[in-house]
Amino acid sequence: MALAFPPHAIQAILEIEGNLLNNRLFQNLDEELNLQPQSLRESRVQKISTNRYSKFKKILQNPIIDLEELRTLSWGGIPTDHRPLVWKLLLNYLPLEQKNHNKVLFDKRNQYKQLVNKFYHTPTTTAADEKILNQVRLDVPRTIPKGFNNTTLFKSAILHNCLERILYVWSLSNPLISYFQGLNDIPAQYLLVFLSQYIHLWGDLKDLNDDILEKVEADTFWCFSLMMNNLKNRFIDFGEGIQRMSERLKELVKLKDPGLSDHLEEERCDFVLFSIRWMICLLCREFDYPLSTRLWDSYIAHGPNFGHFHIYICAALITTSEWVTHLKQKEFSDAIVFLQHLPTNTWNICHIDYLLVRAYKIFLLEVKSLVKNSLNSLIINNNNNNNNNNNNNNNNNNNNNNNNNNNNNNNNNNNNNNNNNNNNTDNSIDNNTDNNTDNNTENNTDNNNINNNINNNIDNIKNKQENDVNNNIIVNNNLILNSQMKEIHNLYKKTIENPVEENENSVMIKSSNINSQQQIFKQSIQQIHQQVLVSSLSNENMINVEMIEKVLEIIPMNLLDFSVLSPEDADKELVKHVTMHLVLIMATLLLTSVVLLIVIITSTLTITSMEFYNNNSNKPPKKNNLNHDLD
Repeated sequence: MALAFPPHAIQAILEIEGNLLNNRLFQNLDEELNLQPQSLRESRVQKISTNRYSKFKKILQNPIIDLEELRTLSWGGIPTDHRPLVWKLLLNYLPLEQKNHNKVLFDKRNQYKQLVNKFYHTPTTTAADEKILNQVRLDVPRTIPKGFNNTTLFKSAILHNCLERILYVWSLSNPLISYFQGLNDIPAQYLLVFLSQYIHLWGDLKDLNDDILEKVEADTFWCFSLMMNNLKNRFIDFGEGIQRMSERLKELVKLKDPGLSDHLEEERCDFVLFSIRWMICLLCREFDYPLSTRLWDSYIAHGPNFGHFHIYICAALITTSEWVTHLKQKEFSDAIVFLQHLPTNTWNICHIDYLLVRAYKIFLLEVKSLVKNSLNSLIINNNNNNNNNNNNNNNNNNNNNNNNNNNNNNNNNNNNNNNNNNNNTDNSIDNNTDNNTDNNTENNTDNNNINNNINNNIDNIKNKQENDVNNNIIVNNNLILNSQMKEIHNLYKKTIENPVEENENSVMIKSSNINSQQQIFKQSIQQIHQQVLVSSLSNENMINVEMIEKVLEIIPMNLLDFSVLSPEDADKELVKHVTMHLVLIMATLLLTSVVLLIVIITSTLTITSMEFYNNNSNKPPKKNNLNHDLD
């Protein structure tokens, strides 16, 4: 997945999408609508082509060619005149220094002649070599690219002889893969592209000579070899490789259109039956030559991992909206025939561009699915952390209660000592002091009960929040914040709305209780923020394709080198970065709103505390009975 869309590919796709919309070649790029490209506006398309042509010309005139700039520009399509040279550069067949081109071409063409003399002109010595040559000779005459059925070029045996030598020499040079049926279509594509710089492909062959054929054949062999080196891991074990690619295609189709995938499965239409040709021939049989070469521009510009990208193109092709409805109504045999003969005869270049954009949309859907799975893991970890935090908070609450009880006991002991000291003065005074002490003890007991009730209620709120997250109950974030903040505020109000008359000792105890409760409230608010963040990220409507696309745009993909990783590790790395950036974005937005709420609640608590102290300070002090009697 991560290897399928490198940064320069994403950049080119966004540019293609913008051109399709800005030039009104499509009314809309909404995947779910059955839209056809409108008639091409020739002037606008010509203007785009002219601009691109001048950009290519400028790059190719430099003494040292900027490969990355050329790769990015080529992904969106290469002008016909520049295509032979650009393909050779992108495949690393030619060096980036202009001055070395002729020397490299001379050396490579001589090397190919030596290989032909070694393998082709020497009689075969083994039965395996003879079998390969027979299979090549059987398939080559049937090699006719789409759109060349009645052309002079393929009616003659000129290209057939070139293809036979290329395929046979390559097979003996690469025994791990060797030749398999269908491989003949790939070098045929290169032959046509490289011939186009010398002759008109649909015209006569009067300008074609042996020197041109030798150059084109050698260039085709080396470029074909370089491309197959990028695909060799998929074809070393041919059967397993094809099965693996078909399964991958099935996964993407199921992600994009589960209904179509289920229908094909019900009809027992194994994806291998119709996709094997797509995987081997790289879709060159499905489109006319101008369209297939346009698609191959993106393949070759993509880089060595274009095989991963190719499967997304196949998924976008089979889920084309105008075909899906018909496919869902077809039985096994009709569906297979349809998929093997796709109605692409009316397609144009804009359809290929649209296909590339839709492949990228499927990639975004897959990233979205994997990120959601990653966030589900985050939710589970968050719940475990909350459980641990709740246990710690309960321990802290118990410690606070123990401290309050110790303070109450100390106050009571002090009061008792005072009572004993004053006992000798007067019995009535002693009785009054004992009554005051009893009142203080009752007040302290009431405060402790209030603290315990608050702690229990806060714990109940936290447990209720955890159960909601565990049960995947997703509600509106504003409602969560409002309701939970109200509950916390109401609990705080209970701590200060004590109907029992306070004295000096109870005021001191209650002041310490208020401070401890403020800390508890802040911790509760922090936990609410965490839970709202996680529930937001798990919301189906919160994470959509547009959000994933925007996140991918801000990730510094140029700094991430996925090419050195295996496909599985590259996927994990991409999902990790997308998840991290998504969490940071959402956390920033939610933190801003929560900070405002904390400021409001803190202000409310401060004002209420000040009112409480003002009310107590304005009360006239009670006359001490002892002083009164002495007077």
